[in-house]
Amino acid sequence: MSRVITIDGPASSGKTTLARLLAKALGWSLLESGKFYRFVTYTLLEEKQIEKFLNNELDIKEWLCKVFNNTQVKLNVNETEIFYKNKKLEEELRRKEVEDSVSKVSAVKEVREFLTDYMRELVKGSDVIAEGRDMGSVVFPFAEFKFFLTADPEVRAKRRLRDVKEVLKEDRGEEEVKKNILERDRLDSSRKVAPLKVPEGAIVIDTTNLTPEDVLKEVLSFVKKG
Repeated sequence: MSRVITIDGPASSGKTTLARLLAKALGWSLLESGKFYRFVTYTLLEEKQIEKFLNNELDIKEWLCKVFNNTQVKLNVNETEIFYKNKKLEEELRRKEVEDSVSKVSAVKEVREFLTDYMRELVKGSDVIAEGRDMGSVVFPFAEFKFFLTADPEVRAKRRLRDVKEVLKEDRGEEEVKKNILERDRLDSSRKVAPLKVPEGAIVIDTTNLTPEDVLKEVLSFVKKG
């Protein structure tokens, strides 16, 4: 039987960092749900189907089935690995064009339903740390523990800017990054299907003035008590 701990929150609230630290601390597999939405967005862009998709001219379920027939996913304690057509995707999923479109793609009902079913099947028989925006509210509502991270937008923008520079080697302005984060917050919180919200029964942690180690310590105190 699977055991699941969910970590939700807005962009750059620290959920991915916490999920990685917690997975290593407990020896559980890591499910990075955002990678799947970025992956779908990437394939739509890469195969020049994004306009048809956004204009409702694409059979979404058929498209997703075709894409995932060429996809392998591996969950381990360090990351969620996605291989498409036998190539591991990493920085491709963090490109600006993917980032600019992912909220629109992830707001589509058929995409969310497909990936929700896919992720539930994926974790069967495993102990998993699942991080994202609707892990505790929709995908795994009966998780053993649910956490929701939040942080001041200014702090989240600085974190995202640092990630962009370190991982993608791109130079973006802080105002541009902050604007993008606030727009993603708006889109993710206002979408009709599985909006970003605090899951029922979740423990809320404000990470604005906390280090990743501080957050991990707090989360582990709840897990160990439970």
